[in-house]
Amino acid sequence: MTNDLEKTLRELPAGCRDVVARLRASAEVSPRAVAVGRWRPVPLATAAALAAALLGVAAFFASDRASETRRLKGPREYILAAQPSADAALEIVRLQKPDGSWQNDFLTRRNAAALKTCPDARAQLAYRKAMRNLRVRGLL
Repeated sequence: MTNDLEKTLRELPAGCRDVVARLRASAEVSPRAVAVGRWRPVPLATAAALAAALLGVAAFFASDRASETRRLKGPREYILAAQPSADAALEIVRLQKPDGSWQNDFLTRRNAAALKTCPDARAQLAYRKAMRNLRVRGLL
């Protein structure tokens, strides 16, 4: 401590000097090695099981993404136009209303576009009905 602090300490009451003495004593003690939580290695079987589980999950998601036929999610009517198969086109034709429309204008436009390239005669007839419906309603 500096001389100024020593002088101030002498002027303080005895209770304060005791506190300062304890503080000085604690500062002079060398810090002891604190035992930090010891790392215990995970048993080999548990680590192998965890690694296998993680690899399995990663393989599942990788194969799901890489699949050629992507599984589309949503109401069936909205998915059919995105599927390029003949079965999907026939299902679109089956769902068509007698006036040539589907549930709403969006579906009518989308399904008509999907049926435009389909070679099936029923699909071509449904396409013409859908286009007629869109023209009559002023949506083309």
